[in-house]
Amino acid sequence: RYLTDVLEIRMSVPQDLKQTNAMRSFLYALLEGASESQGIRRNDIDGTLYYRSFGEAPSIILFDAVPGGAGHVENIKDHLRDAIAEGYKRIRDCTCGEDTSCYNCLRNYSNQRFHDDLQRGYAMKLMRLLLDTRI
Repeated sequence: RYLTDVLEIRMSVPQDLKQTNAMRSFLYALLEGASESQGIRRNDIDGTLYYRSFGEAPSIILFDAVPGGAGHVENIKDHLRDAIAEGYKRIRDCTCGEDTSCYNCLRNYSNQRFHDDLQRGYAMKLMRLLLDTRI
C-alpha cells in the first residue's frame, strides 16, 4: 500500500455503454489522452473501474502511480476536456477496427489482461458524447 492522489469520475451514459468493456475502453483512452495532453509519463498514471451500485455505470478511478502522489490527477482534473480531446484524437486516427484495439490506441503492457475486451469504438462513442456536452 502507498498513499497517492485519486480522482473519481462518475458519468451518466446510455444503457448500451454502461457495460464494463465500454467503460474500460474509455478509461484507457482517457489515460492515453491525459498522458499526451499534459506531458505525463504514461507509467506515472493509471486507473481502474469502481462499481458503486447495480445498474449504474462504473466510476472511472484515476490515480498517480507514483508513491506519495505527484499531483498528476489534480492536473488531469483541471484539464479534463484536453485529456478527453487528445484521447479521442488518438483513437479516431487509429487504423485498427472499431470492434478491437491495438498498441497505437488503447493497448499497452500493463493492460494486457484486458486486450481482448478493449474496443476503440466504445471509447470513441463515450468521448464524442462528453465532447459534445462541452465539459
